[in-house]
Amino acid sequence: MRVTTIDHWEADVLQAERPVLVDFWAEWCGPCKMMEPILARIDEKYAEQLDIVKVDVEAYPDLAMRYDVLNLPTMAVFCDGELQEMLPGYMPHAVLEAKLQAHL
Repeated sequence: MRVTTIDHWEADVLQAERPVLVDFWAEWCGPCKMMEPILARIDEKYAEQLDIVKVDVEAYPDLAMRYDVLNLPTMAVFCDGELQEMLPGYMPHAVLEAKLQAHL
């Protein structure tokens, strides 16, 4: 799991060779903090199949606006540089994992 910047967005997400789960988050967001251990487990389990990239919406509001992120946390699944699915709000591990299975 890594934090990206606007300068690395293209390489980290749009040019990635495998699916990318983007976590749009903010430091002040309680549900975002609740997602941290869930994302860490997903990252550990799917390290060879999936990249997880974090975007701080406070630091990069333009990225959040570009993808119509209205709620935090919001996760977005990208495959071959294309947005495949938006996953808004907190979700339990099993729910997130099930949603990701369709993209792996």
